[in-house]
Amino acid sequence: MIDPDFSRELARLAQRARELRGRLAGWLSAREALNRWVDKQHFVLPPTWSQLREIARFETVAELLAEPREISMIMPDATTATMSGLRFPHSDKYFVELDGRLPSDASR
Repeated sequence: MIDPDFSRELARLAQRARELRGRLAGWLSAREALNRWVDKQHFVLPPTWSQLREIARFETVAELLAEPREISMIMPDATTATMSGLRFPHSDKYFVELDGRLPSDASR
């Protein structure tokens, strides 16, 4: 005979797993990752954000791989010791999308 308490706990855990499905680690398209960033569901640092923007331009992996690409070094410019002083290509857009999620030591 199965303990009723055990059965209830197992059912509760199964329900919780169903509720969490999709919110745990997993793969997202670049476009979906950026959408979640804008919707404040995820936080990404500038290098990841920059790469996601580039990848999201393509509909398929084949299109991305077929695109001729020149890799050039990007050197951010830091005008202050805080994140708000960081400048890189499209940084203005990054900080607009960041929308108040700056670390407490950074004011913008």
